[in-house]
Order: sequence, then structure tokens, then C-alpha cells
Amino acid sequence: MLNYVWVPVLVDVAQIIAAVFVGVELFRIFTETKREHVRQMKLQTLDMANHQVDILEESNRWIIEKAREGYFENPEALTETDIVNIRYYLNRVERLATGAKHATYSVEVIRDISSTSLRSRFLALAKFIRHRREAHGNPKSWVEFEWLVFELELISEGKVFPSGWQFGD
Repeated sequence: MLNYVWVPVLVDVAQIIAAVFVGVELFRIFTETKREHVRQMKLQTLDMANHQVDILEESNRWIIEKAREGYFENPEALTETDIVNIRYYLNRVERLATGAKHATYSVEVIRDISSTSLRSRFLALAKFIRHRREAHGNPKSWVEFEWLVFELELISEGKVFPSGWQFGD
């Protein structure tokens, strides 16, 4: 025969066991949701990157060619067409960087597919960016691109900016 003294204890134990099961299930759901979010973010980043490559291919080639010639060393000498081309590239990359900063895109995926090219374009255009910020009194111009390059630098092994780097203090 069941001793009714144990009923409240058994009810308490059952509630504790139920709470543990609910907690474990909530943790599992949270973990799966987070895993799926990360997977989706990486897929979005790859999709965006493929799209950006097509759009920016001509700009990239132009920037590489002109950077080798030292063309961006004097931003004041650039033609209006050059400025439009550079701004087009920078504005596109700024959108990518903003997405990465707000976790829409994966910084790790961006690192894996275009860290070196983003860094080299940023360094090639650094004088232009600085000049535009100062000339237009807008220190926020392309700061997300700058942030992304530094973030990529932090998570990339063995890569460092030149000593004394102080752009965007």
C-alpha cells in the first residue's frame, strides 16, 4: 500500500525532473536554432560574395592596375570619373562590411574568400579615403570598410599592418 506521506515529495521530484527535461529541450532548440542561423549567415555571405564578385570585377581590376602605377597617391589629381569609380567600389564594399559588422554576413567566410584583396584595396585607397573624409568633413566615410579590414587582420594569422599604422584613430 502507498504511503501518502511520500506523495508531496514525489510531486516535487516529478516537477524537478520535468523542469530539467524542459531545460534540456530548450537548450537543444536554442543550440539548433543558433547553428541554423550561423549556417544561413554563411550561405548568405557566399551568395553575396558571388554577386559582388560579378559586380566589382571590373572595379577590382581597375583599382589593382592603378594602384600598381601609384595612381592613388595624390587624391586631388584624380578625375571626376576616377572618383565615381572609386566611390562605387567603396560604397559596395561598405555595404558588405556593414552586413558583416551586424552579423548578417560571416566575417570568417569573408576572411576565407577575400581577406587579402579587401586589405590590399583598402591600403591602395587609404589616401583617397582620408582625403575624402577631411575634404568633406565626414570622418565616418567608409568606416565600416575600415572596421572590416581591421577585423580581418585580427582574425588572420601572421598578417599585420605596417608598423605605425594610425589611419582612422
